Amino acid sequence: MNYRQLKIEERSALAVLRLQGLGVAAVAAVLLRHRTTIWREIKRNSTPHDGRYRVQRAHERAVARRRRSRRNKHFEPAQKTKKQRKKQRDRSFEGNGLTRASGFSFPSPMRLPRLKASPDLPVAYYHCLSRVVNRDFVLGDVERERFVELLRQYEAFCQVRVVTYCVMSNHFHVLLEVPQRPAQLELSDQDLLQRLKAIYSPTQLAEARSQLYIFRSNGDDLAAEAYKQTYLVRMWDVSAFMKLVKQRFTQWFNRVHQRKGTLWEERFKSVLVEGAGEALWAMAAYIDLNPVRAGMVADPKDYRWCGYAEATAGRNAAQDGLRVVVEAQAEQKVGQARQVLNLYRSLLFVAGEEEGLDVETQRAMRRGFSREQIEATLKAGGRLTWGQMLRCRVRYFSDGVALGTRQFVDQVFLTERHRFSIDRATGARPLRRLEAGGLRTLRDLRVQPVG
Repeated sequence: MNYRQLKIEERSALAVLRLQGLGVAAVAAVLLRHRTTIWREIKRNSTPHDGRYRVQRAHERAVARRRRSRRNKHFEPAQKTKKQRKKQRDRSFEGNGLTRASGFSFPSPMRLPRLKASPDLPVAYYHCLSRVVNRDFVLGDVERERFVELLRQYEAFCQVRVVTYCVMSNHFHVLLEVPQRPAQLELSDQDLLQRLKAIYSPTQLAEARSQLYIFRSNGDDLAAEAYKQTYLVRMWDVSAFMKLVKQRFTQWFNRVHQRKGTLWEERFKSVLVEGAGEALWAMAAYIDLNPVRAGMVADPKDYRWCGYAEATAGRNAAQDGLRVVVEAQAEQKVGQARQVLNLYRSLLFVAGEEEGLDVETQRAMRRGFSREQIEATLKAGGRLTWGQMLRCRVRYFSDGVALGTRQFVDQVFLTERHRFSIDRATGARPLRRLEAGGLRTLRDLRVQPVG
């Protein structure tokens, strides 16, 4: 047995033990005993000049170091720095129940996990946003085409739906529909392989099929289920979907442009959106109107890399996404795709907005508010209507954490109560400088919420 075979055996054993419900400490102890037994056998059957002997000696030295560290950790240093004493004091406070939710504030070792929908919601909607490092304009036509292609591939694999999207030169927006993970999931091997076709090459698909066949032919069903679980954890999850898309696009981008390192400036932002009423269509319209706000096109259907343009081009996946928005707003089923597009276009070009300019007269084809009038309204401290709002950059749509009716936002607040101060009584906050009707947000933005 060589080192590679040992690692393969350990991975299989780890998967079986975790499926049996053993804890992390128990699994680690079993694997340590297994590895020690194997290395003793290698030592008996090898010589000092054999490579396996050197690997075994390195393993024994690593075990000895771990044992020494376990013995030494019981002896504290004679003197601690100020930073170490403060860290120990904060940990003791946390152990006594003094947390942020109870009104006590202490430095957290890492940022809070992403806010996600409650398990009570059968379907959740997220507006996801990510920008390129330094916000450089590096996404050309080819890059945006490749990004949309990956978006559709992983949409099929991860069991989510891209409601709409917009890929700009240095950032992208995606509105996702993410169903809750089924409580009892029965996915056959063939169903898994069928979904892997969306993201795997024929060679990779053959390797996955061969691995499942080996497990099944040896009667090791537990190992086969553990192997399938490595793929299932990437489904029905917004974080896994975004990680896969951004990771695969970065690998392709670095290979094509012969560069190394990260492409995105930080982890993606996300806003939990209520899947009914004004919240969903306002977010979708805000995303599709990005190129219009940037002055790149006068009509979003002319911008190739957004969901509305793809839907008008006849793509079924894009039309199904917009159908979700229209039916949520109309509160009824909508029949043909042309009817969906007409209704969605009427949502995009709402009252109070200039639709465009007449070529001969150079006047607005429909009377409304120009960009200059909107900026003057903001400077005067006035409030913007829906039509004016969709022509501006609204931070509530990217940094508001949650967007919807008062009832929806308050429910999110109660579910995530541990994230906020004890002094905060309610979750819903009005959208400053906007006439947003019944819309509320979870985060109260005070610095330039609209620009």
